[in-house]
Formats: sequence, C-alpha cells, structure tokens
Amino acid sequence: MLIAAVLAAAAIVETRTPLTRGVQRWLHDRAVSGARPVTDSSVAVILIDAASQARHGPLPWRRDLHARLIDRLGHARVIVDTEGLTGRESEQALAELQNIHAAIASDPVLSRHPELPALLERSEASLDGDGRLAQSLEHSGRTLLALAAPGDAAAPLASLAEAAAGVGHAVPGADDDGVLRSHPLLRTGADGRPVASIAALAAGLHRGRSAAQVLADLQACPPLMAGQPLPADAQGQLAALWPRHDGQLGSPLVVSAREVLAGDAAVLARLDGRIVVIGREEPTEPRWRLPSGRDIGMPEAIARLSATFVQDRWITTPPAARWLPWLLLAAAGLYLARVLPRLTRSSALMLTSSLCLALALASHLLLAWGGMWIAPTLPILALGGGHLALSLADRWQRARRRRHVPVLPPSAAMADTVITTFEAEAVAADSRHDSRHDTQIDTQADPATISEAPDTVVMLEDSTQPPATPADEAAFPKTQPLLRPETLRAQPPAPAPVAVPPPAPVPAPPADPALEATQPLTREELAACLSAPPVFREPPLLSERVRTLPRLGPYQLERELGRGAMGRIYLARHHDSGQEVALKTLALAREFDGVALQEARQRFHREARAARRLSHQDIVQVIDVGEQNGVAFIAMERLTGHDLSHHLLHDRLLPVRTVVTIATRIARALAHAHAQGVIHRDIKPANIMVDLSRDQVKVTDFGIARIVDSNRSHTRTGLVLGSPSYMSPEQLAGRELDGRSDLYALGVLMFQMLTGDLPLSGHTMSELIGAIARTPAPDVRTLRPSLPESLAEVIGILLEKRPELRYRDGNDLAADLQVVASQLRPRLQPPRPARTEPGSVQECAPGPSRDRVRSAPPPPAAAQSRR
Repeated sequence: MLIAAVLAAAAIVETRTPLTRGVQRWLHDRAVSGARPVTDSSVAVILIDAASQARHGPLPWRRDLHARLIDRLGHARVIVDTEGLTGRESEQALAELQNIHAAIASDPVLSRHPELPALLERSEASLDGDGRLAQSLEHSGRTLLALAAPGDAAAPLASLAEAAAGVGHAVPGADDDGVLRSHPLLRTGADGRPVASIAALAAGLHRGRSAAQVLADLQACPPLMAGQPLPADAQGQLAALWPRHDGQLGSPLVVSAREVLAGDAAVLARLDGRIVVIGREEPTEPRWRLPSGRDIGMPEAIARLSATFVQDRWITTPPAARWLPWLLLAAAGLYLARVLPRLTRSSALMLTSSLCLALALASHLLLAWGGMWIAPTLPILALGGGHLALSLADRWQRARRRRHVPVLPPSAAMADTVITTFEAEAVAADSRHDSRHDTQIDTQADPATISEAPDTVVMLEDSTQPPATPADEAAFPKTQPLLRPETLRAQPPAPAPVAVPPPAPVPAPPADPALEATQPLTREELAACLSAPPVFREPPLLSERVRTLPRLGPYQLERELGRGAMGRIYLARHHDSGQEVALKTLALAREFDGVALQEARQRFHREARAARRLSHQDIVQVIDVGEQNGVAFIAMERLTGHDLSHHLLHDRLLPVRTVVTIATRIARALAHAHAQGVIHRDIKPANIMVDLSRDQVKVTDFGIARIVDSNRSHTRTGLVLGSPSYMSPEQLAGRELDGRSDLYALGVLMFQMLTGDLPLSGHTMSELIGAIARTPAPDVRTLRPSLPESLAEVIGILLEKRPELRYRDGNDLAADLQVVASQLRPRLQPPRPARTEPGSVQECAPGPSRDRVRSAPPPPAAAQSRR
C-alpha cells in the first residue's frame, strides 16, 4: 500500500502540479547545451550596429537605407527584415513638398524656371522612402517583413506588405523564465488572421515554397514543412535543438550593415545563397537566453530558428516513447517492492542514486545526440520518493519496536524455530550456547517446559546394566544426564578410575566471516528480524550484520528462514542458475574440534547421503550438499505452506477426511524411505509441511535419520533422539529401530490431529516415559465419539507397544486408510462430484471439524492427564 501511494503521488505531482517543472527544465537545458554544434552555413545576420549608425545616422533608419540594403543583397536566397515598417515615413514633409511643387507648376512665371521643377522632383523622391522601399521589395521578390515588434500585432505598411514576399511574426518564443525552448508556428494578427513564423516562411522560401503555401502547410494537422510533418506539441509550438556556441560552430555569420552598404565585395560574396536576417543591435532591445545561458538578440534568434527549419533539427518525442515514463514508473514500483527491501541501507541508497543518475544521463544522451526528449522526472521522483518513504517507514517501525520490544527472561531457552511460510517465527534468544545446542529437559520439569522444547535429546543407560529400581522399573531404564547430540555415544558401565594423561590440545580453526555470519543473532537483532514493517515481505534495511550474509559454495545466502535441531536454515540463491533453495547449515568448525569435529562431519554427510537417496513427491527434495570453511550445508527445495502444528488446537482441527488423506500420503512417503534403508526417527507436526491450496504434503527434516545397514548397525545402544511425546517405546528404550517406530509416531500424530490432545502424557518426563512404555493408548473415540470404528482400529494398531503388532510397513497402513476414507464420504461429507485425483488434500478446506462433542476425560488411572 505504501509503494502504491508513493507511485500515485509521483504521478499526481508530475501531471497536475508545476513542482517538477524546474527540475525538468534544468535537465532539458543541460542536455540541449550538450548538443553537438553545427555550422549554420544557410543563414547570416546583418546587424545595424553602432558603426553603421555612426556612418548612416541613428535608428530608426530611413527606409531608403533599407531599400539600399535589399538592393545590395541581390544574390541572397531569402532576405528577412525584422524592422517595424508600420506607417508612412516623413508623411507631413512629403505632403508639404508636394503642395509646393503643385503651386510652382500652376504659376506661369515660376514654372518657366529651368532648375526648380527638377529640384522639387529630387526632393520628393528623397522624402518618399516608402515608395523607394516598395520598389526594392518588388524587385527582390524574396524579402520578408516582420510585424512591428515582438508581441505587437501591427502589420507593416500596406504598400510594403503587398510588395514583400510575405509577412510573418518575429517572436522567437520564450518560457516564463526567459529561456528559449520552444517556438510558436502561428500567431494571430491585428485583423484576426493567423500569421506564420517568419523563420518558417524563410525556410519555406529557401526550399522553393511560397509564403501562402507555407502558411497553409503550418495550418495543417500535423503542421508540415515542405511535405514533412513537424514535431509540434498540442499548442502548436516546436522545441528547437539549440546547440551550444563554440566559436564559428553553432553561431550564424554576422556582418555589419555598414560593410554591406559600402559594397564590400568579399562580404557580399559570403552572403550569397543564404537566408539573411536584417536587424538592429541596441542595449535597450530585448534579449533572450539560450539553454546554455548565453543571451542573444532577436536577429540571431530568427536566424538560428530559420536554420533549424532548414536543417530539421527539432526535439522530437515519438508516440511510442510517450508511454515510456509510465513504464519506467511501473519498473520503479517493482524495484521498490522487490529489490529495495533485500538491500542494506548503504547499498539501497547507492543503487537508488545510481538508477536516478542513469535515468538522467540516458535522457541527456537521447536529447543531446538523438534529438529525442523523454522527461525522466516521473521515475526519478518515484524512486527518490519511494526510497525516502520506505526509509522513514523503516525508521518509524524501528522506533516503535524499541518502545514495544518484549523483555525476554534470562531463563528462556532457545527453542527450535518451526518453518511455517518460511518466515522465522519468534524464538527466545537467551544465549549463544542455547541456540547451538539441543534443549535439556529436567525429569522433574513442568509439562509446559516439555512442550516448549519439542526437540529433545534423552540419554539412557545401557539396557545391559542392572536396573536401579524394582520390578516395574526393570522393564524400562531410568534417564541419565543429557549430552549434546553431536557427542552422543553408547554409555558402558563406568570403569575404575585410571589416571589418563590429557589429550593434546587441537588448535582451533581460524575465524572465518562465513562462520561468524551463521552464528545466532543478538537479542536486539533478533527482535528487529521478527517484527518487520507491514509494507515489506521481509525485514528491510536492517543492520549490516543481519543483512550481509556469506556465500556457501555456489549459493548466496539471502536471509534466515528458521532454525532446527541441526542448525539454521537460510533462503539462498544459486549463483549461476538463480534457483531459490532452502539451505540448511551447521558451523561444524565452530561447534566441534578434534575427533568430535570429524565425527560431526561424518554424521552430517551421512544425513545428506540418506536424504539424497529419497525421491518421493511427498518428501522434501535434497538438491545439493557441501562444506566450505567448516560450514556444512544441504540445499533443499523451498516449500510453501505451514506445518501441522497450526492444526492441533481444538478450534483449528482439520476435517476427518483431510486428516486421513494427509496420513495416507505420509505413510506412503515413509514406506519409500524405509525401503531405501532410512528411518526418520522424528515424525512430529513440525516436520510435516502442508499447503492445502497446492495439494502439497511434505515430510521434512531427516536430520537425525540414520542409514540402517544389514551388516552393521549405526544405531548406538542407549541413544535416544527425537521428541519424546511422539517416540515409540522401543525408541525410548534405546533399542534397535525399524520403520515401525516411525509408524508409531504417525499414529500419535493422527490421534492429536483428530482430537487436539496427545494419547499419552505426563506431568514430568518420568511420567511421560513411563506412560509410553507401559500404559495402553486410549481409544481415540473416548475423546471424539463420532469417529468411525475402522479409523479407531487403525490408530489403535499404530499405537501398539510391541512393534510386531503394528503394521508391517507404510504401504499396508496406506491401504487401510484408503478403505477408511471410502467409508468417511457418506458419513462426514455431503455428496460431491467425482474427482479425477483421489487422495487430494484439497477435498476439504482447512478449518475446525464439526465433531467437537467431547466426553468426560478418562480417569487418571488411564494416564489421560491433559497438558
């Protein structure tokens, strides 16, 4: 929502307000100023400068001088006179002289004077500059006259306008800041008729068109010049590509009117075949500023505009490119949503700045070298505003988290994080030691403590040792102090103390950044990871230690997904293929040393080889395995959905048929693993990932699985690994296991999915172990009477104490569950149309079961105490 609001605000600011106009003009002017200069060989300027005025009189000049200039420019291609020639020149003096001439002609005495009539005729010719100029205009046939002054609609003298080749407006056109960027093609004259640009008329005459034809072409839609469309905007203005002034390049030829009137042959030769613009140069005359910052007068502006029409050097925006800023706006939104949250603060700032600079540079090059203008302000505004908004939101969330971070008690143990939607859930960060070792459970601990530590390691005495308790304890050995799972081994009877020299110390491996980055986070960093702003899908812009992760083999770590019994799990991406994987890591060199390191490395690789042997649609796929700098890793497919822990509460239980379907698929997956010689040993809700929307069931985390070899068993006597609530009696006793132990755990899981309670529990660890070892499992229908008898029988077989009384393998269990599923349709579900894929978990949407009528709890003698 925040990103969408930023993009909408950027669009409104760009299109509805003038806030970005200054930045857009600045970028435009820099690009235009960087355009390649060209030689304007088609135009020239004749200035009535100070030297000309000193020789022929001050401004305004007599019109006979304009006539003499036009006569001197007989070989010019087009002549443009920008002087205002409105009204008659010396009208009163000429009228008085004509009256005198008429009076003398009527007097018989004066008319006989031989020189007087000729003198009067010469005086009349000298005062009649309009007639003299009209004759020169008619003789030239290629001279254009301008309106009186920029912004004035007064036309030249009618006799002069009729004698000229055409009349146009001499308004270069400037924005409100006085910079020449666009030029109007048409203006309205005093009589209400459109008047063409005098620069366009000059270019049209230069190409052999008449003034009337040029005016008609400019009034077309789109405007034309010699049959070619002009890139005019909606207001009928053209954006000129003003090149920078570089000596003779980019500037027209400028000569003095005094030199032309003097008849300098060299100067006149240089003006042949050009468009010649006649104008004045006065400090009081208005001047216009080019995008490069240079000021020019009106004659030079008209000359350069005429050259632009001749050379067709206009700024264009193709129709297809008009949508490019909006496409870039969408790309900016994707960048803000997908890329920016994955970067550190410094990297995000650097990348955003680089993108804005790249957009500005691209528009500059397109305009300077290609004559195409695409305003980059819209995507730049979106990138800058979005980056600022997300940074402020992140700072606000950080401040809010600092005010509301819960205080973790020092005694809180580090529990294994459950991967649900592959986002790390809240974990208690007590210490680095607790995060790297399995939780120890006291035999006198409260049941709540047991539930908080689902992954437990219990070390028992060897079954060959004499029991320490009477008869009812002889069937099951008592617990011993716990050891780390990485150093567990069979515990023989303690021998007599013998003096043994201490082993030689093994030097610790050198520190490696990869090892340090895979260690547990501090409490503050962990709290920051667990409460990300709602506008991000993952924690944005966290500290460098949180966001900067190493590369393991071909995989670049991106962020932590969760933590398990064997280590951490990260979201990683293959450097070459870009494939996303879930990377399970264990910092072996940090955890172990010496012989223990070698044993841990062998165990890790055995786990990887065992997992890679499994290829089943309902077992998580292991893609790759490796080790680098003491950090071992396993690359697995990235899953979606959540584990079954979400469906164990009384108000979240799945429908019965969905439970049966999930159990059927788990049974077949376990049958496949058992056929490959792999026993899971830790079937529990946290290790079953489901995604009902995608019809997905995955058995995960074969982290404590062992390869069962017929010649040599790798199972050590007295070793118990897993979650005690789901362990089979033989697993708790430390005996050799087969696949039927996993089926027992599946029976416990089904019982809990159907009722929300475990079949056997206890207030202490001793009570729990004793109940699993000796107390028969209750009938599931005592907690949910409406369940069918066939389903209760299946669960009862799975929960038998003796392995030989359970199902032989998962395939037999799956066959019986299919029979149960066929019986559930008429009882628990309304009729539905036939399906093409039986056994789909999409048959029933997730949600609490309708059958929640609970009977009274069984007596304590049946070992049915609740958690």
